[in-house]
Amino acid sequence: GAAVGPVDSHHSSDDDDEKHGSSKSPSAKGKGGGDGGPGGKSRRELPAGAVATLKAWLLSPEHFTHPYPTPQDQIMLMHKTGIDKKQLKNWFTNARRRIWKPMLKKQLEAGKLAAHTAAG
Repeated sequence: GAAVGPVDSHHSSDDDDEKHGSSKSPSAKGKGGGDGGPGGKSRRELPAGAVATLKAWLLSPEHFTHPYPTPQDQIMLMHKTGIDKKQLKNWFTNARRRIWKPMLKKQLEAGKLAAHTAAG
């Protein structure tokens, strides 16, 4: 959760821009809490069971090798979860990056999917 507090105290450190390259320069690559993406306010959490439903779809064996819902899948998932198509597409975009890719890598390293993937 974001701390509700004197957010404005941050602004006073404007002079930081001048002394670039000194001491600790934050490295742009790798992990970091990059969750504050564009759109600011529209970062609403999905309904309680929705994420579980979407994850179950994404990680089911039939979809794991191709995690892109068809229009029928989208309609079904929209009904099940109560989110709209935009949120659905958004979630899948994020989920493929955050959930699916790391798992895919893990499974490829484990050699589980190696045989399948070549078929495309």
